[in-house]
Amino acid sequence: MKRRGEAGIGLVELVIGIAIVGMILSTTGMALVSILKTTTQGQDQLSATHQLRTGFFWLNQDTQSGVASLATVTAGDVTMQWTDYSTGTAYSSRFQQVGDELRRTITIGGAPNTHVVARNLVTGGFTATQTGSNVSYSLTVQQGSGTQTRTETASMRVDDLPVTPFPTLTFTPAPTNTPTDTPTATATPTSTPTSTPTSTNTPTSTPTSTNTATPTNTFTPTATPTPSYTCAGLSGDYYNNTNFTSLALTRIDATVNFDWAAGSPDTGIGADTFSVRWTGYVMPLYSETYTFYTQSDDGVRLWVDGTQVVNNWTDHATTENSGTIALTA
Repeated sequence: MKRRGEAGIGLVELVIGIAIVGMILSTTGMALVSILKTTTQGQDQLSATHQLRTGFFWLNQDTQSGVASLATVTAGDVTMQWTDYSTGTAYSSRFQQVGDELRRTITIGGAPNTHVVARNLVTGGFTATQTGSNVSYSLTVQQGSGTQTRTETASMRVDDLPVTPFPTLTFTPAPTNTPTDTPTATATPTSTPTSTPTSTNTPTSTPTSTNTATPTNTFTPTATPTPSYTCAGLSGDYYNNTNFTSLALTRIDATVNFDWAAGSPDTGIGADTFSVRWTGYVMPLYSETYTFYTQSDDGVRLWVDGTQVVNNWTDHATTENSGTIALTA
C-alpha cells in the first residue's frame, strides 16, 4: 500500500523484476549441474564404465572367434585359439589379470603382442567359467572410493573346420540302346520227287514255299535326366539377448534382408535386445575373388569359408561394410 503522491512499483516493473530473478536462478542451476558433472565421483564413474566397456569388447570378440575344444579357461587366465584357413595362419588370444590390469596377448603366426584392455581391477577382479561352448566373464573395477562389476556371457565356435560347400552334382547318363537289325529269314524250297510215270503220265505240281518275314525291333530312346537343385535359404538362430546365449527361435530365412527398426523378429524375443546367427552355403560360379557386402545397424561379423571378411562389432548407425575372398568353383 502506498500513500497518495508517493512513488511505488508498477506492474511492468514487477514483471521485469520476476524475470530477472528467474534468469539468475536458471544460471545458478546450470552452474550447479556443471559442477556436479566435474566432481571427482562423477569422473570416477565414467572412467570405470569405460574400462568395463573396453575389456568386454575384446573378451567377446576373441571368444566368438575361438574354438571350444581348444580353449583354456581358468578364473583369471583365459586362452582362445583358432585358424584362418584362407592363409593357414594360427591365432592365439590370452587374457590375464596382472596386478590391477587386464592384459590381452594376441599371437599371430607365432608372433605375440601384448596390450592392456582394462585397468584399475580389484584383486581377483577378472573371473571366467566355461559351460560347454559358453564362457561367462566378470570384471570388477575400482575407481576412487567406488566399484563397478559387470558380467557377460559369450559363445565360442564348436569346431575349427572350414565350411564345406555343397558337393558338385555329377550325373551319369543312361546307356543309349543301339538298334540291331534282325535278318529276315529266307525259306529254302523243298523239292518234291516226281513219281514214276505209269501208262498215263500225270504231271505233279511242285509247291512253292512262301517266305515269312520276321519283324524288326523298334528302338525307343531313354530320356537323359537334367540336373537341378534348389536352395531354401539360410538357417537363422535367434537369441533373446545380444551375446548368443539364450536361443529363442530357429528358422530358415529365404533372404537375409530385414528392417526391424525398434521392433522384434518374433513375439517371444525382446525388441532391440537380440542377436541372430545365420549359417548356410554359397556356391561360386567361377574360381575368382569375390566381394561380400553387409549393411547393418549395430554389430555385424561375416565369415566365408572359415575366414572372417567383415568385422564391425560396434554400436553404429546404418553402415555398409565389405570384404574380399578368393573362392574356387
